[in-house]
Parts: sequence; C-alpha cells; structure tokens
Amino acid sequence: MKSRAVLLAAACAAGLAQPPLPERPGPAPDGTTVLVTGWRIQPAGRQVPVGSFPVRSRVSPDGRWLAVLNAGAQPSVAVFSTQDFREADRAELPDTGYGLAFTPEGKTLYVTGGAAAAVYEFTLTAEGELKRGRTFSTVPRGEPKSPKDFAGDIEVTPDGRLLYITALFRNEVQVINPQSGWVIERFAAPRRPYRVLLHPDGGSYFVTSWAEGSVHQFDDEGHHLDLERLGLQPMDMVWQDRPPDLEEEEEPPLWKARIFVAVAGADRVQVIGVREGGVLERLEPVRMAMWPRQPAGMTPAALALAPDQKRLYVVCSSANTVAVVDVSKREPRVLGFVPAGAYPTAVSALPGGRAVVLNAKGSGTASGTASVIGPLDEVALFDYTKQVLRLSPYIDERMIGFREIPLGSPVPPAAELPEEYRSPIRHVLYIVKGRLSFDEVLGDLGRGNGDRALVRFAEAAPNHRKLAREFVTFDNFYTCGAGDAPGLYWATAAIAPAFVERLWPAVAAGRLGREIFRPSELAAAPPAGYLWTQAALAGLSVRNYGFAVQNAEPAAPGGPQVRRVLDPGIKRFTDRAFRGPDPSYPDVERARAFLRDLERMEQAGEMPRLMVMRLARDAARTPEAVADDDRALGMIVEACTRSRFWPQMAIFVVESAPGGRDHVDPRRSVALAVSPYARRGFVDSTFYNSASVLRTVELILGLNPMTWFDAAALPLWQAFQPEPDTRPYKAAGARAGSE
Repeated sequence: MKSRAVLLAAACAAGLAQPPLPERPGPAPDGTTVLVTGWRIQPAGRQVPVGSFPVRSRVSPDGRWLAVLNAGAQPSVAVFSTQDFREADRAELPDTGYGLAFTPEGKTLYVTGGAAAAVYEFTLTAEGELKRGRTFSTVPRGEPKSPKDFAGDIEVTPDGRLLYITALFRNEVQVINPQSGWVIERFAAPRRPYRVLLHPDGGSYFVTSWAEGSVHQFDDEGHHLDLERLGLQPMDMVWQDRPPDLEEEEEPPLWKARIFVAVAGADRVQVIGVREGGVLERLEPVRMAMWPRQPAGMTPAALALAPDQKRLYVVCSSANTVAVVDVSKREPRVLGFVPAGAYPTAVSALPGGRAVVLNAKGSGTASGTASVIGPLDEVALFDYTKQVLRLSPYIDERMIGFREIPLGSPVPPAAELPEEYRSPIRHVLYIVKGRLSFDEVLGDLGRGNGDRALVRFAEAAPNHRKLAREFVTFDNFYTCGAGDAPGLYWATAAIAPAFVERLWPAVAAGRLGREIFRPSELAAAPPAGYLWTQAALAGLSVRNYGFAVQNAEPAAPGGPQVRRVLDPGIKRFTDRAFRGPDPSYPDVERARAFLRDLERMEQAGEMPRLMVMRLARDAARTPEAVADDDRALGMIVEACTRSRFWPQMAIFVVESAPGGRDHVDPRRSVALAVSPYARRGFVDSTFYNSASVLRTVELILGLNPMTWFDAAALPLWQAFQPEPDTRPYKAAGARAGSE
C-alpha cells in the first residue's frame, strides 16, 4: 500500500514538473483570445454580432439608430437601436463599398455598392425598418460596368440635394442628383480617393488620397483649391468647428476649424487648421503609439468625434484598440486606449459618452462584432490602457534584442552586436510558397482516418516531409494573413496594409479581381517596405526571384521570363530569367532558372546575403501542382547544400496563406528551416507565425524590424544549434497521388 502511495506521489510530481502545453491561437484560460499575430484580445463593453466584416457605421441624426455596413462574404446593411442595441432590420446587398450616409432629416439612408458600381437608397421608418428604394448606377452612360467603377465613400450635402461619391479606381468624385438618380458631375480626384468630407457651408469638399498620401480641397465645381501632404495612406476625416479651450492670456488660433485625418501608414492623426477663406494650415500631428520606440503597425484608419467635440476616438485597426484623444484644447493629447476586438474598422460616438466599435474579425475569425462601450471616466480609461498594454506582446526592449537568446547562437539576440557574436550564417534564401496546411503535408491525420484527399497531398510532397523530418518540424506555426494577398504581405512586410485588409473580402468572394493588389499600388504599400527593402537600405547584397514582376509572354522555358519589374526598389536585384506567379508555369522550370544562377555564383565565388524567391504553383491546390512545387523545392535545397556556400547558408520556406483543413487550426501551416546550424530531427512546438520567420532572418542579417509585429515575434532560435552539420540533402522523388 505504501509503495503504491509513493509511486502515485512520484507520478503526480512528475506530472507537475512537465512543461506547460505550448500556446496556440484561440481562447486562453485567462479569458483572452490569442490571435495568430501573437496579440491577445479582450474587448471592452458588450459584444454584439453585427455581420460579416463590418466596415462603417453611422448614427442617425435623431440619435435613435445606428446603421452598420458589412462588406464580407455576405454584404449587408443593418440597423440597431442605440438604446439597447437590438437589431431592428437588415438588408442584404449584391456588394458594398465603405460609404454610408443619412440625409439631414434622417429619413433616407444611402449605401455605396462597391464593385456593383451603384448607390442603394433606403427609407428608414420610425421603427427602424429599412425599405428599399431606388438603385443609382455610377457607370458612365454607354460604358459596360467594370471593376474600376468601384463606389467607395458617400456624403450627402448639408441641404440634402446632392450625393458625393468617391470612385476609388476611376480616381474621381461623382455627384448624383437623387431626384433624377443620374450622375450629373464627374470631377477629377487624386489617386485612390478614399474619403470625401463636405465643408459645412457647402461651398467646397475635401478628399483623402489613399495612394498619394495627401488631402485635397476642391470647390463645389471641382476646381482644385489646396492640398496638404500627410504621409502614407491617409484615410478617414472628421470636421471640428468647436473653438479650443484657451488658457488665461492665451491668444486664439488663426484657424476657425480643424480637420483630423487618420494617416494609416504613418501611425498618426494629422491635424489641419482651416482659416478664414478656406486656407489650410498643417498643425502638429498626434502620434499613435503605446511605446516611445515603437515601429510602424498601429494602422489608425477611422475616426469619430464625440457629440460635444471634446474627444476624438481613433480606431487603430492593426493594434486591436481605439485611442481616446482630448481635442478640447489647442494641442490634442492622447488620454489612453480602449481594447477592441480583432481588427476594428469603425467607431461611432453616441450621446452620454458611449461609443460603438466595429470589429471586422470579431473574436479573431471572419465574423464581425460591435463593442458597445459605456462612458469612459479617467479611472476606466486608465484601467483599459493597462489592459491594452498587457494584451500586446510588444515592449520597447524588443527593438534592442531578446534576453532569452544566448550569445553565440546562430540566431543572434540582437541585430547590432560585435563581430564575434554575429551569426555565422552569411547567406539567407527566403522562399515564399502557396497555401498548404500542416495536416495536408506533414500531418498523419489523413492516414489515420482514411481521408484520401489529405493523403494525396502528403504523397505529392515527399520533400516537404523529408526536409521537416531531417531538419526541424514546426508543428505550431501559423500564417498571419487571412488569404493569399494579406498572407503575402505578412510574409514579406510583417503587416497587411489597410487597403489589402479592407478590400480582400470582396476579392475572396469574387466581387473584385486580384489585380488590385499589384506591387505598384501605392495605396497598398507597407509602412516600412519589404524584407528586401530593409536589406538593400542596410547595404546588403540582394537577389530577387519572382517577386513584384510582370511576366513576359509567351512563357518559353529557358528564355527570358520577366518583362517588367513592378517595384523600382528591387529592379536591379531581379533575376529576369525567373518567372513570377503563373499557375500554368512549372515550378521545376523556376528551379532550373535558379540553378543556372547558382552555377554563376559558384564560378564567381560570391552569393548575395539575401535571396528572396516566390514559388506559387502549389497555390493551385491540386496534387499535380503540389508535386511539381515539391520537386522544385527539393532541387533547390539539394543544389544549395552541395554548393560552396552551404556551410554559411540558411534556407527558410513559408506558405503565404492558410491552406486547407487542419485539425488544430485552419491557419496552421508549413514552415521549414534548413541550414547546417538547424537542429537535425528536432520538433519545435513553440508558437510561431509569419513574423517569427522574418524576425529570424532580420537577426541573422543584422537588420532592424519593419513593424512592431516582427519586432515582438519570437525568433526561431531554439531550432538552431551552435555547431554546424554540413551533410548535404538528397532530394526525394515526387509524384502526384492517385485514387
């Protein structure tokens, strides 16, 4: 009996001594929800489901109703009571932009139709019911509808007689007379006009340029009056005509009103004074940051002014928070932050100090919610601010380095170290591929339950499996992006800009084409550029294989494959024999193009410090495409391991977007780390994501992080060892699975 008790006690002690289970995305024991980015959310206030990917909200003029515009898989407009937030009515739409506007008396609601190139009219009854009215087309007469007719924002003139609409891809402002339902004016606008704001006197209007980084003023006949350069990707605007509270003997300002502009790519709210006669004056901006040294990544994208105009609410989408700014005085001041849900996109201020925040991804998925937040006094705001800081994994110390990484690690603890502590890895090949899940390639789920589809993928990818087993298996790795385009930005820039996040649902649903995310699109430029941008700025040698290129036609194997490089910053580093994304072109041919370049490097005895490569055939998600991609990967890795550069190399491979089914999480994906310094046969169950791999590459090459996401991400240092093992890799044969 005694021996059994001793054994039981020993077993319990052993159980208590076991390491804790690795962290994974999803609900956590402390009541928070862990996102794939590593951030946590625990939104303030009452949470109410509102629809798929909400993007805009408007309070009716009488304050009784809140209209919410949803732009996700099923576009819709819904009306909620501002008293108890009960849903009064909902109307489904073919598509939607991000425009929502009431007429001055509040009886009519107008909604932009996005790629449907339309404006929808609704009558709002006293009970909150939406009655469908007319549909106004924004397509020029005699022309067929096209994606460039995307109707974005909308405003109603103060007298209610005209509608102003931004045509996002036509680069114009359209004016509709609702009596006739016709577009009566088309005014030229700056590139990618995002928001239109009407002057209260009706004599002029303002437009933010998502692409040009500026705000422009026009008179009511479309003549350009003034502009102010603001920074990367200005978005929302609000008008404040309340005079500031002045200290004793303080001179009143020259401006009579102020415009606050959310500059998404620059992490600030720009303040513009409007003087008599409409003269614009750029004032001191309000920085959106939680830490003094914090890099880019807050994405301030939407604004709301409290009814008394003393407080400004700033939606910081990528930070999952809303900043509260005191704008009652001459100099605005950040009072604190309120925790929101996943990726907030809009905020509305209600009477009595309440606010409603729209969370596009709700609890971290595609379902949208609204956070109904009560009045915020100093104590509540102080507590909420502390909570926001706890939910973020970033601290300024991460900009310096990682205490937990020992000196002498092949992944150094900091970017700036004496020569003797820098990484022995001198050359990095960073490969971004298609969209395969962990279970499809590396898991045994399909074999265990007879799932033939999963087995076919696994059989088509023997090199993926062999590389993971010979080197490191990352079984807790996740892609940060929600789809192909966002995932590619996360894999190369450590963030997806607002343009990409907000328009991706329409692309994923087939309402917009993927061509809107072309590399030359300034509205989609990441705040700090890409990984190759940082390397080039640091003076490192770079080589690009397949990123940001326009393919030549026809695609003749062995001949010139790239006609044009779309990113000027990478033009001189690009291998024009390496074809960009094209699902009909074999990845094996891309591999052969790289091997020819590798042979030239062998002859010259020089290899670039950073090589970036795009393999995209497996994005087709057929066993045949996966087999081709797998064979190409095996060819590339084997050739590198047999080259003269292998003793100082590391190859990182990531999927750009979520793949198919996975029993842990649909965003769990494949990541590979291949190097003489990688731990052979090691399984690393640490929670990693796309930004973790970028941070690892940055530390190896001595680069600073691009955003606060890669700054905060844990590097893959535990998967590396100080002593190299230079045995080469032997590629496995690949075949597509068969029934």
